[in-house]
Amino acid sequence: QEAAKEGIIFRLGRCDIVSAKEIIDKFGVSEERVQEAVKEGIIYWLNNSYIDRAKAIRDEFGVSEERVQEAAKEGIISCLVRGEIVSAKEIIDGFGVSVDLLKSDERVQEAAVEGIISCLVRGEIVSAKEIREEFGVSVDLLKSDERVQEAAKEGIIFRLGRCDIVSAKEIIDKFGVSEERVQEAVKEGI
Repeated sequence: QEAAKEGIIFRLGRCDIVSAKEIIDKFGVSEERVQEAVKEGIIYWLNNSYIDRAKAIRDEFGVSEERVQEAAKEGIISCLVRGEIVSAKEIIDGFGVSVDLLKSDERVQEAAVEGIISCLVRGEIVSAKEIREEFGVSVDLLKSDERVQEAAKEGIIFRLGRCDIVSAKEIIDKFGVSEERVQEAVKEGI
């Protein structure tokens, strides 16, 4: 049963629904194992931002709504950590995930902070701001998180290096960057 489940996951990881169904039929895989395998297949595709493939698997196998929501949350967390707010929103919309529930989830909040850090380091202010707003990450939390402050400093340096003073100022204003960090960034960015 476990080997069959792994075979299903492997096949779904290639979006090979026909072969996955053949394994289920040939080895009489229990419904519980099928549900687990399908959930893993959905997570795999969501983690890689292939929302349509994840939906196709969900629709083909009729996985329980509880498992779909769990898989969607894992995909959202994966996208957020990388700062991929567009993909995270596509999962939310495509799988009917409650943003309010996500805002109260500690793992999602930590992933949102990680995503903000990832975006700030790359100077992607719009995405960082969108993550902060969409997931209700407080400016006070961002001000008190040393990692966020360091990332904001790097983002300011990145923007100043491109003579983008407006964006550098926006990072300062929108992410509560301390005066000390601003001074460090200005010195390094000039």
